[in-house]
Amino acid sequence: YKIAAHETITFGWSFTSLSKTPKHLYVVASCSSNSNTYPIAPSPTGIPGTATEVKWYPYGYGKSAHAQGNPDLVAGKYRLIIYGDQGPDAVPSAGELTPNNQVEFSLYYPRAYTPLSEWRCTACNGATNTGPKFGVFVACAVALLSAAWLVVHP
Repeated sequence: YKIAAHETITFGWSFTSLSKTPKHLYVVASCSSNSNTYPIAPSPTGIPGTATEVKWYPYGYGKSAHAQGNPDLVAGKYRLIIYGDQGPDAVPSAGELTPNNQVEFSLYYPRAYTPLSEWRCTACNGATNTGPKFGVFVACAVALLSAAWLVVHP
């Protein structure tokens, strides 16, 4: 998902086999690259336990987090964690909400367009661009070797 002004993310879910609905749900995003957890529907209020979606505005979160001295969002892979009043490490119990951390998503910051002719790979292994000259060289070498073979073996 893009971290940009006017870009809201909606996460949705459904419940199956719940005999006891939690009073509140809490939703957080955990980032694997910096080990930070970011609140989406945070403590202490969370969202109603019957909710089946939450909207998140990462751009707005980043602005307010930075102003409050909290860690800013980074471009990378995240794991969505949804849990109830028992917390994110609650032991599964029949008929009750089991915390879920199975959804992965990525966030990125948009960049200005770069024409293909100006693009340079900064993460490449340093191999040189041989361009069309190398192909011409290979074609000539194959042609010369084929001609030599035909001369030697008529």
